[in-house]
Amino acid sequence: MIRTFCAENESDWNEGINLLLFAVRESVQESLGFSPFELVFGHRVRGPLALLKEQWINKELHTNLLDYVLKFKDRLHKACSLAEENLKLAQEKMKTWYDKDARMRMFKPGDKVLVLFPVQTNPLQTRFHGPYEIVSKINDVDYVVKTPDRRRSTQLCHINMLKPYFEKQSDAVTVVVSENEFDLTRNMIDDSSDFHSKSNIVSVRLPNSTILENIDEKLAHLQLEQRQQMKELIFKYGELFPDVPRRTTIASHDVDVGDAKPIKQHPYRMNMEKCELAEKEIEYMLENNIIRHSNSNWSSPCVMVPKPDGSIRFCTDYRKVNAVTKTDAYPIPRVDDCVDKLERQSSLQRLIY
Repeated sequence: MIRTFCAENESDWNEGINLLLFAVRESVQESLGFSPFELVFGHRVRGPLALLKEQWINKELHTNLLDYVLKFKDRLHKACSLAEENLKLAQEKMKTWYDKDARMRMFKPGDKVLVLFPVQTNPLQTRFHGPYEIVSKINDVDYVVKTPDRRRSTQLCHINMLKPYFEKQSDAVTVVVSENEFDLTRNMIDDSSDFHSKSNIVSVRLPNSTILENIDEKLAHLQLEQRQQMKELIFKYGELFPDVPRRTTIASHDVDVGDAKPIKQHPYRMNMEKCELAEKEIEYMLENNIIRHSNSNWSSPCVMVPKPDGSIRFCTDYRKVNAVTKTDAYPIPRVDDCVDKLERQSSLQRLIY
């Protein structure tokens, strides 16, 4: 209300702000059932409307000082008791809604946890540190945590400051390419959380030759005749399933940026494990002629995006380049139309034969 009043009365807001504050303090609060004036003074404040009403009905009050003090004290006690009851009901209602999705958590001595501590260089910011070890349990919500790398060797922490720490799995899957004996297994930490929680994402690239050798297992859900037809089709076009992605020189594409100035962006910051993963991906693509070194004036940052199957996707952020690119107004064919067209062609061939 104050912001709206000041915005609508920019020139003389100071002349009416006191009346607005008076009205706010005279209003009954929903959680307490009383206005701030009633809780402070023990009675309703005689505002402009109350005075106008008294003048209309010619109400006259004649009360001596002793009766006024006694009634005033009684009203204060009643107002405080009613306010406490209303506040308790309101708190219980808010707590019920707040705890609706709450889950009970418990830790045992010896469990490893991450603790939410202030950042040493910036006390106003916090993040999860650790892992630390639970020393003892004080009650259902308080735990003593061993913190050897901080000023105090042990600290009392509320359970809301703790979350479980999961160690990396030692039996990570490793796939070795037979030609280069190149280990393609990589572990990375998900940067979507700033709290250093360990989320193992394993990148595994399986060579197509291994899958083709065990093609019968992949096609076990098909009937014997269907399986044989599928195998003949796959091996007939076996050059389409190499172990290393290939390039084509049949088609080329130009990106029209007009008179735009070259866009040069700095690389995004990544944690150490993601940096190692990105370097290995770059080495892999250089070795297999997928990419090449460049001295261009244009530069866009790369990102490592985790895929649902646990592997990673090496991507480049071209949003700023796309903003200055002139697009071709070429309609992309619909997938369902292409499928219908193929179905009609196959039906026609069956009729011919």
